[in-house]
Amino acid sequence: MNRVALPLLGLVALSASACTGSPIGYSGYDMPDHFPLDGKRSWEYSNPATTWKLNVVMLESSEIIENAEVKTLEYYDDVNGMLLMRSRWSSDSSKGILLYSYEVLAEGGQGGGDTGTDDSGDTGDTGGAMGPAEAVTFDPPIQFGDRNNLPQESIVTETAGGTWTSTFEAVEKCPNNWVGGDNTWDCLRVVLDDGDGDSTTGAKIAGTYWIAPRYGMSWFQLTGDADKWILNRAEWEE
Repeated sequence: MNRVALPLLGLVALSASACTGSPIGYSGYDMPDHFPLDGKRSWEYSNPATTWKLNVVMLESSEIIENAEVKTLEYYDDVNGMLLMRSRWSSDSSKGILLYSYEVLAEGGQGGGDTGTDDSGDTGDTGGAMGPAEAVTFDPPIQFGDRNNLPQESIVTETAGGTWTSTFEAVEKCPNNWVGGDNTWDCLRVVLDDGDGDSTTGAKIAGTYWIAPRYGMSWFQLTGDADKWILNRAEWEE
């Protein structure tokens, strides 16, 4: 894994607050704090391109790989309860954020790919579907984020026969659909590139993630998604 620092306009100690950002010094933003996998967690997302919602559940079981606790996220279509995808991650202050594998199991909504017309002439709601089945294990795992990263910093991982680049591009507003509080958060925008140069094809797990302190993904848009998945609510138990 190679860490690449893109040109920065000087070293400035930046600051932000939780859910409006995390404190940052010269070492960078606390990446694991923006991708927490502790306790018992679940999230619900909606997508402007679909009429169904995506439920993401973190399994309580875990495995230890080289002293990292690896957790599994499962992605469900809320209309029919179908399991669409799994991904396996670890996130801690020792190793940063690591991605170990992903598996696409089914298509969401009424089908996969872009919204279109089937043979009968009916138009389906398919804009945010998972897509065709695929399963990839990363050994070594992809370094999605270090313990700390600065904006415009990239990490390159050679794994699974390809070159993956994770780039923390910027801090930006990522308002979500959560009702009952201030939902205009400051997120770290991280782009995970699978190396094919095309955001519409390739590995499903690649894409853009907007991650918020203590909550994780406020927005995300994976390969082939017609639009962003936007957080509706998140639940956590210690």
